[in-house]
Amino acid sequence: MIGVSGNGQSFKVTQPQRGPAALTSRRSERSSRGPRQSAAALHQLLVNSGIAFGIMAVLSIVLAWLVAGRALLPLRTMTNAAREISASNLHRRLSLEDRTTS
Repeated sequence: MIGVSGNGQSFKVTQPQRGPAALTSRRSERSSRGPRQSAAALHQLLVNSGIAFGIMAVLSIVLAWLVAGRALLPLRTMTNAAREISASNLHRRLSLEDRTTS
């Protein structure tokens, strides 16, 4: 159907398509905008993944530092005590706790 608007321009009014022709038309519309949307979505996924990787790397390093520090605390204590023992203080011994009977 063709009509004329108030400013002299013509326009076309169409009914929505139905059936196989409409399906083909919608597919072609999706396929034409698909690569742009796909590239944008992949770029956003890459950015989000990079941010998540960075945050997880920092958290992993901090957690590993804390766990290693706690695990090595007895060794650090014995090392400090051994350094304090000198030639004039040979009677001092390292006091070791039995951690299996906790």
